Amino acid sequence: MDQVSNSAPVSDVGRRRFERIGLTLVVLLCLCRWISVEWRLVEQSIRASFAVEQFGIFEEFAERDGGTGHMVDDIRSYYPSGTKQVTGSHLDLLVERCRRLAIRLANCDCAKSAADQKRKE
Repeated sequence: MDQVSNSAPVSDVGRRRFERIGLTLVVLLCLCRWISVEWRLVEQSIRASFAVEQFGIFEEFAERDGGTGHMVDDIRSYYPSGTKQVTGSHLDLLVERCRRLAIRLANCDCAKSAADQKRKE
């Protein structure tokens, strides 16, 4: 009979240990999930700041071109798609659209400068 009374507290200890391990695992899983979500937010923020910087560079290149068309190659080669952004992502598509617009702007300025040059002659 002494064995029966001794076995009951042992099972309670085992159950408590199991509950503590289970609770610890749940807390660790929640912590990992939180870190995962936070990391994605940080990564998106970094990529968004890269995109803003790229927009500014394209705009600067197009303005510096001054209608000569010399900066078009620089605009095309500045951090090609997939270097600062994930290829095909929304930000990558926005950056590439901005790149095309900057090239178009530089080419339009080039054509406008050529037309102005012809008028002067």
